Amino acid sequence: MKTKLVLMALGLLPFFSQPVFAQDTPQAFTITAEAVPLNEDDLGQSVIGKLKYLKGWSLTGDHHQFGGLSALRVALKEDGTYNLISISDNGLWLRTEFDPNRAEPFKGATLTWQRPLPEYSSKKQDSESIVVLDDGYLIGVEQLHRIMEVTEPGNPAIRSPMTDHIDFREAGSNGGLEAMTKLNDGRVLAFLENGRTREGYYKSYLLSEEAGELLYFKSPDDFRPTDATTLPNGDVIVITRYYSFLHGVAVRLYRVSSQDISAGNLMEGELLAEMRKPITVDNMEGVDVVTTPDGRTLVFMLSDDNQSSRQRTLLMMFELQD
Repeated sequence: MKTKLVLMALGLLPFFSQPVFAQDTPQAFTITAEAVPLNEDDLGQSVIGKLKYLKGWSLTGDHHQFGGLSALRVALKEDGTYNLISISDNGLWLRTEFDPNRAEPFKGATLTWQRPLPEYSSKKQDSESIVVLDDGYLIGVEQLHRIMEVTEPGNPAIRSPMTDHIDFREAGSNGGLEAMTKLNDGRVLAFLENGRTREGYYKSYLLSEEAGELLYFKSPDDFRPTDATTLPNGDVIVITRYYSFLHGVAVRLYRVSSQDISAGNLMEGELLAEMRKPITVDNMEGVDVVTTPDGRTLVFMLSDDNQSSRQRTLLMMFELQD
């Protein structure tokens, strides 16, 4: 799970081929959602750490390329429902309406292939993170590490100059921009999955088009950052993931204070929750937050099933309790 090549060798992860889509035409499909408990061994458990579990689902789709989702962005609509977007490892944008109160929560689901730049067209996309801008999106891409800018899913993308402010030399092919979030001041906070310092800290960057400043993220026990999102007060929530063949998968959710997000600083987050079996958990690579009109903070987590029958696409919904 840390290294996709290992999973491929073990037959747990398919080799991705370029999607056969008619240019950028969205393809409609149906998402089926099966409710899941927080704890499979204790159905009465509803709280873990500072998170109160609201609802969660195991998702399947009737399109053969559904899955492999590696980022999550959720927006609350005026009618109380949500718009949800994600992107898969091989560059497929998922967009859907989502109402957790319906028996069938999802409608209007589409997949749209993000065409790469010509110089990358023969390479696997390996899209890992999304930042929502006022006029489009940023996409963090691994293998050939880069940040891409796109005005609309499926539209031609360009290489962001932010790419040039990041040192990828120690990231390896599969340890790049797993996590990015836009801060309240307009800059982007980006976390590398690999390339730790001698002390074990993860290199991170404060990015604008003009400059990049290095800072560090402390995540003990080889829990690696896989996504991040910004709270209204400027704090950042980071989801981190651990995997071993012996112990399986585990997830920790941290909150980093806005006061710690500055050049050269070490970000030591507050642990909000740790999830491991028998808690329902998988390869969590997406996180986002929504503030409701009555002031509650909702936390959404999404897992990347690597398009493997041994894993699940989980969407889980919590309320943050302080």
